[in-house]
Amino acid sequence: MAGSRSERLLAGAGDALTASARVRLVEEATAGTLDPPSFARYLLIEEGFVHTAARILGAAVRHAPGWRAVTGHAASLHGLVTEQSDYFAEVRRDRPVPAEDAAACLRRAAPLSETALRAAEQGYPAIVTSLFAAEHLYATWCARAVDVPAARPDAVQEWIELHARPPFTDQVAFLRAEVDALGGDVSDGDVHHWFTAMLHAEDRFHDAVYA
Repeated sequence: MAGSRSERLLAGAGDALTASARVRLVEEATAGTLDPPSFARYLLIEEGFVHTAARILGAAVRHAPGWRAVTGHAASLHGLVTEQSDYFAEVRRDRPVPAEDAAACLRRAAPLSETALRAAEQGYPAIVTSLFAAEHLYATWCARAVDVPAARPDAVQEWIELHARPPFTDQVAFLRAEVDALGGDVSDGDVHHWFTAMLHAEDRFHDAVYA
């Protein structure tokens, strides 16, 4: 198959990506029909995964092949511990989740962090591919959602807009470039596996708010 590594990856994983961008939570957030308790549970688990992602980005900085990659991952890490952390601190304040419900929801959502942490143990190619899967998914559905006229709560609208503009979209482009730069010793099969494993974990993660 011709094209860049990322073009081949996105073509091969197209069905999985489309399915992940159409799960119930995404569709309800897009339509403005996500109920407040489900949104509160989503905020809980998403904040937890942001903490995991920050650790994985630390590993990406540690194993980055050059200074450009170091600065790119550092910029992403900065966004998580500033803009996104500020968002969660504000919106979760008035959206508590009962302790028992929270514990069960976090257990259901755990496979996403587990998948990402396993990737971090496998080295830099697995890290950037897994991060690209997660971030490209969000850029995809939020870019679609931001153009859908819907009466959404302000916090949902802000979350969508956060992932449909720079610096987030710049970070997605950076990760795509890192995937393209992976050496020939990394097979397309491995890249496809890491990418789709992350998407499938994202599906379980998003469904965790409803069980």
